[in-house]
Amino acid sequence: MSALEKYETGLKGGEVGKGRKLFFGKAFCSSCHAVIGQGGDFGPDLTNIGEIRSQHDILEAILYHNASLAREYETSKVVTKTTSYTGIIKQQLPEAMVLETGVGFSVSVARSDIQRIEPQRHLIDTSRP
Repeated sequence: MSALEKYETGLKGGEVGKGRKLFFGKAFCSSCHAVIGQGGDFGPDLTNIGEIRSQHDILEAILYHNASLAREYETSKVVTKTTSYTGIIKQQLPEAMVLETGVGFSVSVARSDIQRIEPQRHLIDTSRP
């Protein structure tokens, strides 16, 4: 039995209040994700996540963040002539690309400086739960 299956068999309902407290508190989910307009915008808005994902998918996303990423939140490595940046491509402008490298941090990279763009498998640490 996988770790995910063990957690899944142990689930018995839930309490919205306790979940909200974790989401906006000690679990730090809201630093990247929003629910009903509250929280961060580094990751996808999770307001309607229960309508589009199964309980299994949601548990997997919580335990293994990078198991499945929404396309617009996939991580890329942008390599320039002098350095490289890893993050989420937020804007494609005619003269530059805006890359969000962390919560509240972004960099504009001139297209003329870009040597290559490499898709990345991970941005955040998935070594837990």
